Amino acid sequence: MARPAAAPEKVKILLVDDNEDNLISLEAALEVLREDLILARSGREALRELLEHDFAAILLDVKMPEMDGFETAELIRARKRSEHTPILFLTGYRNEEHLFRGYDLGAVDFLFKPIVPEVLRSKVAVFVELSRSAQRQKAQAEVLAKAEQKFRTLLDAAPDAMLITKEDGEIVLANSRTDGMFGYSRADVLGQNIRELIPDWTLVATTDARELRAVRRDGSQFPAEISASPLLTEEGLLITSAVRDISERKRAEERIEERNRQLAALNLELEAFSYSVSHDLRAPLRSVEGFAKILQRDYTGQVLDETANEHLQRMRSAAGRMGDLIEDLLELSRVSRAELSIEAVDISRVAADIIQELRHRDPERHVDVIIEPGMTAKADPRLISVVLGNLLGNAWKFTSKISDAHIEFKREHTDEEADAFCICDNGAGFDPAFADKLFAPFQRLHRVSEFEGTGVGLAIVQRVIQRHNGRIWARGTPGEGATFRFTLARESRAA
Repeated sequence: MARPAAAPEKVKILLVDDNEDNLISLEAALEVLREDLILARSGREALRELLEHDFAAILLDVKMPEMDGFETAELIRARKRSEHTPILFLTGYRNEEHLFRGYDLGAVDFLFKPIVPEVLRSKVAVFVELSRSAQRQKAQAEVLAKAEQKFRTLLDAAPDAMLITKEDGEIVLANSRTDGMFGYSRADVLGQNIRELIPDWTLVATTDARELRAVRRDGSQFPAEISASPLLTEEGLLITSAVRDISERKRAEERIEERNRQLAALNLELEAFSYSVSHDLRAPLRSVEGFAKILQRDYTGQVLDETANEHLQRMRSAAGRMGDLIEDLLELSRVSRAELSIEAVDISRVAADIIQELRHRDPERHVDVIIEPGMTAKADPRLISVVLGNLLGNAWKFTSKISDAHIEFKREHTDEEADAFCICDNGAGFDPAFADKLFAPFQRLHRVSEFEGTGVGLAIVQRVIQRHNGRIWARGTPGEGATFRFTLARESRAA
């Protein structure tokens, strides 16, 4: 429903006459206009009213005691606030000298008594409408002035240099950022062509930023990002160009490129080191293990006694552990450098395959395993398989010494972050005081004689989870099992 239009504000009309009957007649004739009629019974009283109010028109009797209408009009015109207020003189007789004097004082009309009400109303109505029009123009001018001031304030607050130009490139307005960026004062910039500051500037009907060369007052150049916004106005097409000095950003990009080149070189060195570790270190270990195996096979019971055989067995075990350690370190290096290939992964299916492989390797074990169906995530399939292989493998290993082994893999919903995937077991557990050491390489909370391993697996797990923008943490109690929880970033989860 449309709101009713607000009634226009009443304008004030001053009626000045020393005769009370005349004032009543004027008031009665003008009452139909529904304006604010103010009565004054002398020139001095009229001047007092003018100190407090502005009037659309003044009806002024010529013949009054003490101060006549002409003297009053002269004082009214002497005040700047009322020098242009329309004055209509009221008089009872025609006199050429009075007419000349009245018009000389700025009178807009003479009304002769007896006054015809219709004529009076029509003349006063004209000045009422003129006053309203002037008020509207004044209000519009104030709104425009405030809008312009707000625009200039916003322009000066902009972080970029803002240049407003005509279609031919002549600068008509600039903000304060222009001074520091180009070395010109705003007064110097106005009237210049923007191409003196940005030689390759062209009018392009797009707000997409372009990278152009800019020139300071001293002739030095710097890279700038320019975006232009055209606006059609009554004065013609104006273009607002936002200019941003991107020198620091370019230097940062160059530093990043140099750092990337250095990282690429380091990666090549790391690749060479990995190759050396893989081939040059494992080859001697294989030789040691192979010759120890030959000695055990060919000389046990002949030259080698039980003690020597035990030493050879320890050599083979140590060489095997060293080989496993080297393989785990290489795996840690690979997962740290491998490029991620994110896709939807059926987490439940991957876990089931891993458990099936563990059962195949250890068919004598009877472990109760529960895997929540339907768990999915967006992740790198190979790396997530590495994570689950280590975590489920640990749960399988650390429950090997109990008869009623139980492993559960499920998802827990949380409000704070992405849903957590949870692997629980009732195995050996660990002392919670040492939980912060679990994910550091080579840190073991159990002796090798109790449970085999290199102490690198959980470090690999943590590295993979971090690369997926998630986190992993664990809780455990000695003899009561352990629980490992990990999250993947929200954007990596399946819907």
